[in-house]
Amino acid sequence: MLDDLRGALRRLWKNPGASAAAVLALGIGIGFNTAIYSVADALLLRPLPLPEIDRVVMPAGQNEGDPRSFRSISPADYREWRASAQSFQSLAVSHGWSANLTGAGDPVPLEGSQVTASLFDVLQVQPLLGRGFLAEEEEPGKDRSVVLSYNLWQRQFGSDPAILSRSIELSGRKFTVIGVMPKGITFPQPSEFWVPLPMKSEDWNEAGSFYLKPVARLKPGVTLEAARAELQGIAQRMSAQFPSSHRKLGARVESLRERISGDLTASYTRVTVAAALFLLLIACLNVASLQFAHVVSRTREMAIRGALGAPRLRLLRQILTESVLVALAGAVFGLLVAVWSLDLMKSSMPPEVERWLPGWQKLGLNGLVLACTTVTAMAAGLLSGLGPALWLSRTPILGNLHDSGRGSTGSAARQRLRNLLVGGEIALATVLLSGAVLMVKGFHAIGQLHLSVDPAQILTLRVNLPQQRYPDHASVARFQRDLLDRLRGAAGVTSVAVTSNLPYSDFMNRSYVTFEGRADDGRPKAIAQIQNVSGGFFGTLGIPVLDGRAFAGSETDDSQKVAIVTSAFVRQYFPDQNPIGRRFHLGDGKWWTIQGIAGDVAHDFTERTPQPVVYLPYTQSGWGAFDLAIRTTGEPMALLPAVRAAVRAIDPAQPLALIRPFRKLINDAILGIGHMAAMLTVLAAVALFLSVLGIYSLMAWSVRERTREIGVRVALGAQRGQILRMVLKKGAWIAGLSLPLGLAGAVAVARLLSQLLFGVSASDILAFIGMPLVLALALTAACLVPARRATRTDPLAALRHE
Repeated sequence: MLDDLRGALRRLWKNPGASAAAVLALGIGIGFNTAIYSVADALLLRPLPLPEIDRVVMPAGQNEGDPRSFRSISPADYREWRASAQSFQSLAVSHGWSANLTGAGDPVPLEGSQVTASLFDVLQVQPLLGRGFLAEEEEPGKDRSVVLSYNLWQRQFGSDPAILSRSIELSGRKFTVIGVMPKGITFPQPSEFWVPLPMKSEDWNEAGSFYLKPVARLKPGVTLEAARAELQGIAQRMSAQFPSSHRKLGARVESLRERISGDLTASYTRVTVAAALFLLLIACLNVASLQFAHVVSRTREMAIRGALGAPRLRLLRQILTESVLVALAGAVFGLLVAVWSLDLMKSSMPPEVERWLPGWQKLGLNGLVLACTTVTAMAAGLLSGLGPALWLSRTPILGNLHDSGRGSTGSAARQRLRNLLVGGEIALATVLLSGAVLMVKGFHAIGQLHLSVDPAQILTLRVNLPQQRYPDHASVARFQRDLLDRLRGAAGVTSVAVTSNLPYSDFMNRSYVTFEGRADDGRPKAIAQIQNVSGGFFGTLGIPVLDGRAFAGSETDDSQKVAIVTSAFVRQYFPDQNPIGRRFHLGDGKWWTIQGIAGDVAHDFTERTPQPVVYLPYTQSGWGAFDLAIRTTGEPMALLPAVRAAVRAIDPAQPLALIRPFRKLINDAILGIGHMAAMLTVLAAVALFLSVLGIYSLMAWSVRERTREIGVRVALGAQRGQILRMVLKKGAWIAGLSLPLGLAGAVAVARLLSQLLFGVSASDILAFIGMPLVLALALTAACLVPARRATRTDPLAALRHE
């Protein structure tokens, strides 16, 4: 083996151009695969550094007839699960709490969680400093302990080791720091701090409020299926015990590893992994083609060595050794490509999006990724050397010794094998190019909300009013009204509005809808998304009011409760009827009268069709957390000082969060798809380059091999045009067979992507006609260079060379 390595190094050194091209091709393929492995490791395999993470599960409620629903549970559900479920070793629940860190300079908005004391037992992770919560700290009045995340401890408190027992202020309430969690623990996502969930014993009997998110650790040996069956049985008992709130409600249990990453993240990551493997296969085929030419040039050498007694296995081992050596060198270069790619991905991820991606902070090279890279390099080396080695193993040694390489059957076999390798490159490149076009077009499609105003001209931000200072709806509405009045007169402001959640934001509220005069027929209840908005909301965002009238802004708690519904709401619940004047309630005991119909707008990029939405006036409903939207005549961020001044004039201790133009909010919401589209575009561009390089090297090799034939043809009177057509005909034949195969694969990929991404079509003209034409033109250009060289062949020089 050492002799083989030394010989391989000498031969690679003697052909620096071909060796560098092979290392470059494999390095790019291995490098992108390494980067994608790292993303898959961070997002899918090990999203949280938890021991025995496969035993940690997320139970939830489920609507009957909706297998994708994943509902929060009520306190009564938690009480019953904790008492009856035998599948769980430990069980905890949490509730999100957006708080403001105050009392030390400017207020800082934070995202945290109220949790039961058992949470850290479920995760089996103890604080880096201090301790977790005690059971007695869940009692109201004793819930003033807080555990900080590692990042918050670093960012706001300078990693102070004396942080324990220090008092901090969250939304005006004093808490004592009792612990700091290890780096990477931010569950429930995205938690920057944890405080106890204060509940009286009688509060756990509440069955009508669904706001708790459970997490559990399975007992050893218990499967997901067993836990699901047990919780489903408990849900049936709860449905019989609480028919008004739990009718038609079931239960489900999902793995934390899969649930925390999300179905779409897992699907997109797998698609990107497949694309990276496609690119690596193209690189392997390219290198195999180069290796094949190298082996053919050594045919007589191999034949002489075989005639002198060298075993055929030894000759094959030498070829594979060279290929593996090239691949390992490519892996070293690929690590540089991977580091560059990962740094680019991490630097382009906004902090407001990163906090929702568990594992993103530890994205990078590690032992597992490096092991995968090594295995990939070895496999790539063997694969790229396998074709030439198999050809050599099937070629008679004496035939090689007598074959001068001119027009023999061996030469025809060599040409067929190289044609097959290059054709495979072209077919795979067609799949990647078409898939990249589909992803980019789909990314742009879901980013277009089709509003009548430009989202780039709207400034958005999040305001979270603390309950201690704003304990009821009246105080919240007063703050909102004062803020709107101050901002309407600001320079550059066209219109301003508040809403409980903007389209494509991370905040959403759905509710059951019960219509007046409709009998309960036992079918699943109507569901709609609920938004609390001000009167200027529709004009600010450019959403048309199609029928009826918009909110006047003068609605009060004492006046008639009114609502505006969307066209999708009407189509689903009032087909062929006029809903104006009809009444419904949302389980809050209030009857709302429909006074208008608004146009549809997507609130989530996963929506294939617009979902029913109910708009309620903020003066009659709402809570302390809301979004502010300000339409401007100039640069949106230039209004920020005026907005800060207006807020501080009302409440100096109130911070602002998630400040960005509406266009950026939309782009951030679909950033994961954007990353995938960008990655596929890069992979497709590299695949195009490698395919062009492959067809060029094939044609150049073919011209070189047919030098004597071309010289004879020229000597017998063949014209330049005839020689040019002869050479181009071969390239066109290979492309003509490969492109249809690639298109067939692209159609299959399009069908897969259409299930993941709205706006992707298996009949896209640009993807299935435009990209193959681009590839065909690039391949034609690659064929022209050696073809023109063939037309300048000097017959005397060619025959003298032979």
